Amino acid sequence: MVSVAFRCWQGVIVGIRAVPIASFAYLVGLSTTVYLKGVEKGYKAITAAFRANSVRGKTALGLLTAWATIECAFVPFYYTKRKQLQRKNDQLKHRCTTPAERKDMVKLCVQTMREHDSFAPRYGGGGDTRGPSARLRDIMEGWFLGTKLEDITYEDFRKWLAWAFFEVVPQDLSPADSDELDQLLEWFQQDIGYTFPKQSRLMVYDKRGRGPKSIRLSADRIYDTFRPLLYYGAIKTMHTAGMACIFAMGFRKVQTTLSSLQTTLK
Repeated sequence: MVSVAFRCWQGVIVGIRAVPIASFAYLVGLSTTVYLKGVEKGYKAITAAFRANSVRGKTALGLLTAWATIECAFVPFYYTKRKQLQRKNDQLKHRCTTPAERKDMVKLCVQTMREHDSFAPRYGGGGDTRGPSARLRDIMEGWFLGTKLEDITYEDFRKWLAWAFFEVVPQDLSPADSDELDQLLEWFQQDIGYTFPKQSRLMVYDKRGRGPKSIRLSADRIYDTFRPLLYYGAIKTMHTAGMACIFAMGFRKVQTTLSSLQTTLK
C-alpha cells in the first residue's frame, strides 16, 4: 500500500512542475485584464482581485509578478541551453596528452581499483591474480551500465577506451593513436588477467546492431527533466550553505596535477 508520505511527495513534485504553467497563466490573466480594461482600470481590478490595496499588498503583488515573469523567461533559456549542451564539444581534450601520461593514468586506475578491494568486504577483499576480482568486475560492469563482463567484447571496451583517453570513436583515431590504444588495452588485459571476448554472448542488439551501452559522459545524449527556476534556486542555496559549512570545518579544495599523479605512481 502506498504510504501517505509518498503521496505527499508526489503532490509536492507535481506542484513544483506546475510553477511555469501557473506563472504563464497568471501573466496571461494580467495581460488580458489590462488589455480589456485599460492600464488604470485594469491595475485597479487586479489589486482588488488580490486584495492588494495596501503598500505591503502591492509590494507582494509586484514581487509575484516579477517572479512569474522570470519563471516564464527561464523556459526558453533552459531549452536553448539544453540544445547547446546536446551538441558534441569538439574542443574537449583529455588532460593526458602523451602516451606516457596515458599509461600512467591507466596504471593509477588499476591500482586504485585494487586498493578498493580491501575496503569492500562483500567483494571478498584482495585482488585475484588469476583474473579480475569481484570488485574489479563490478567497476568494469558499471562502466557498461551493469552488462556482465563476459558480454563486453574487445571492440566494446576499445570503443569506451577511445572515448576515455582520446574523446573520439575508434574510427577517428590516427594510426599512431590506434596502435597506442591497442597497446593500452593489451597491457590492461594482461595486468588484470582477463581477455575480452571477440564476440558477445548477447543475442539481442538494438536496431542499429550496437552492443552494450557504456557510460561516456561527454559523448552521450543528455536526458533531462525540466524544473522551474525556483527549484534550481533552492538547490543552489542548499549547496552554497553546505560548502560554507565544509569550509568552516577546515576543508579546502586541492587541484590535482599530472606531476602529483606521477609522484603517486612512484
